[in-house]
Amino acid sequence: MSGSGNYGPSLVLTLLYEKRSARGQQYFAGRLGKTKVALLQSREISESGDPVWELVVQQAPAPALKTAVRAATALFQPPVRRKARRPDGDGPPLPDDPIDDVFGGEP
Repeated sequence: MSGSGNYGPSLVLTLLYEKRSARGQQYFAGRLGKTKVALLQSREISESGDPVWELVVQQAPAPALKTAVRAATALFQPPVRRKARRPDGDGPPLPDDPIDDVFGGEP
């Protein structure tokens, strides 16, 4: 949290990134949860002559099925077993010492 003048403590809700459209218009875009957020400059001007910005929120598209499946399967890949090495790196690999009998035999 950070303080903002006399408004009390505040926190960052999301990050927006400055972009330029194909026509050169400045805008800000980001994500908030499962939504896409864009801050677009309105055609309106405030009474004091300042620009007016519109905050537009839209449901983000679901990730492609292949991407979601690939990400999910990556989480459940068994770890790769490697031969144990001595801490100093010298000498032959340490023997594989199974732990099947630690708890009294078969699981």
